[in-house]
Amino acid sequence: MPQEPPVFAAPVFEPREVRPIRTTAVIRGNVRDFVNLSAFQIAVNSRELTFGVAGERISAIYVSVGDFVYEGDPIASLGVSGIDEELDVLQHRRRQLNQSLQHVIERHNLALSLAETSGVPIDDTIYMNQRNDLSAEISVLDMEIAQLFGDDSMTNLVAPISGVVTQVMTFHEGMISTAGSRVATISDVSEVVYMIRGAETELLSFGDILEMTLEEIPFQMEVIDPVENNVSVRPEWRDAAFLRFIDGDPGFASNVRGNVHMLFDEADDVLLIPNRMIHHATDRSFVFILENNIRVLRDIEIGVVGAVLSEIRAGVNEGDLVIE
Repeated sequence: MPQEPPVFAAPVFEPREVRPIRTTAVIRGNVRDFVNLSAFQIAVNSRELTFGVAGERISAIYVSVGDFVYEGDPIASLGVSGIDEELDVLQHRRRQLNQSLQHVIERHNLALSLAETSGVPIDDTIYMNQRNDLSAEISVLDMEIAQLFGDDSMTNLVAPISGVVTQVMTFHEGMISTAGSRVATISDVSEVVYMIRGAETELLSFGDILEMTLEEIPFQMEVIDPVENNVSVRPEWRDAAFLRFIDGDPGFASNVRGNVHMLFDEADDVLLIPNRMIHHATDRSFVFILENNIRVLRDIEIGVVGAVLSEIRAGVNEGDLVIE
């Protein structure tokens, strides 16, 4: 017998879910165009020390990071037989004499202060004699150390300026010198200067006043000319600006970073739209407004552009629904 073909159920079509239109109302408020830049302290003047010859044994490095050295103090030397022990003795003696001199100066100042407070004058001849004797002995030791080092800057490195050792190579016995390799860096930290970097620094001029926050405390800073202020500028700092405290150094540690707030423009009590809703085409800016459930394009005039919101000077009204 013939079989009837199978009868399939009629297809069921479900209506496609309509996605709701997401909108944000035009609001009135304030907007700021600003940027926050990290500021860190730099040395006004830094000098890098390198050996001028290669292939020689490095006999000693005499400093560590954080040491304060005076101009002419020995930093490092290449191997010269017989001087290492003698140099150690002389430098040890110099440190002892320098400590003694500091103690005498402290006692002398204390005696002068007590005399001023009590109104009873003192004879400070003994202090002055001690200071002169110690200073003279230190000068003699410095000459002996300098003579021991010799005048050859190719093999003996001395501090070119007074300052703090901010970098020094790790030393171990048997090291061989490499011409041009940095051995140590001496930095003059007598004046505090901060540096900020970024494309925004091109908008600054010498003499501009900025606010910098250090540990939540605001300070007024002046943008300075690095050339006039003898700031050593590295080639990679082309996008940098240099700042100095207007009211004097407050004494923060050199590793404390600051935050500089640069305000470029601002507008108060204006119409605002989120930046993500604004569209651009060549020289045209526009948004889409929801009017009676219809998507309508409107050209707009933009004012101050903030990090999240932009000022709209023309094209929309407060309360208009902008389509995302």
